Amino acid sequence: MTITHSGHFASNASELRRTLQTASNRRAFTFATWMKSAAQAAMLLGAGASAGSQTFVWAGSTSGRPFFQHDPGDYAAGPNLEPWPYLDQWVHLVISVDVDNPDVEERVRFWINGQRVARDPNLPMVAPGTDLYVGHTVTHALGNKHTGGFDWRGWLAETYLLPGVTLDADAFVARDDTNLRSIVYTGPVPPEAAYFRYLPGAPGQNGFPNSSDWTATGVDSDATTLPP
Repeated sequence: MTITHSGHFASNASELRRTLQTASNRRAFTFATWMKSAAQAAMLLGAGASAGSQTFVWAGSTSGRPFFQHDPGDYAAGPNLEPWPYLDQWVHLVISVDVDNPDVEERVRFWINGQRVARDPNLPMVAPGTDLYVGHTVTHALGNKHTGGFDWRGWLAETYLLPGVTLDADAFVARDDTNLRSIVYTGPVPPEAAYFRYLPGAPGQNGFPNSSDWTATGVDSDATTLPP
């Protein structure tokens, strides 16, 4: 599948935002996207009800390494790649969460450029039975915290948020010889799932049929800065 546009989050005000109207299984989700950024200490995805009641994906403050994190409890998980070697270059990221998986190594899984990457064993793992805020009827945002701040700047392409669904990278990308390419996603589309192609004039348009759009602020459609 050819990617024609990316979304450029060019300023601190850039974001996609929606308050979900339908709750899903709050113990599982998949977040998948192409990303290019030098941003650190910034949020790619934030969902929450208050400062201490939130689930998010952020670029770590020391190297930009992506983390899944949930509060309360300050549970975190990140790929075992430190320092993060992908600043200022396109990388495909998949984070797949299943809080109730009895195997702690399968509870939060990471794929980088289509390859499974072990989690950092030094980070505290989310506990079974924890209800996340992704998929809850609260504010969700791409590009910053659900309340604003921790602004992320860079480019995203072919971005998916699938509440209640746990998937591997092969649902989104495939490798031809040495090249990684996006493929057409054909998996489950639960209520409130989102897929962004960042098309001109409609960067917050949801690419899933009969699914709700998100409100876009300061996100530019870019036809020249694209994944390889």
